[in-house]
Amino acid sequence: MCNIIINCCRKFDLKGSTVDREASDKEKEKDLPTLKDNDFVKEGMKIYIGDDAKEKLLETLTADVEVYCVLVSAINQSVLCFISGYKYITLIDQL
Repeated sequence: MCNIIINCCRKFDLKGSTVDREASDKEKEKDLPTLKDNDFVKEGMKIYIGDDAKEKLLETLTADVEVYCVLVSAINQSVLCFISGYKYITLIDQL
């Protein structure tokens, strides 16, 4: 996924997870700290990016999801082939 650069006065590193996703006290002391997901939620932040940026973001997300689906499908195919091959080999061993 590409990064979208927006002029701002706050900086967040958002990953979409809440596990260990809060800026440290040391980070928060900086002039422009990099805050994280839990900081974003706690502060009730929202993102307003306008129609053009929204369209670009949706295009990027759609492309990412399509790639993800292809990868998951390929992995599922590989797992099914492995399982089928394993069952076939196990059956032969039993003969």
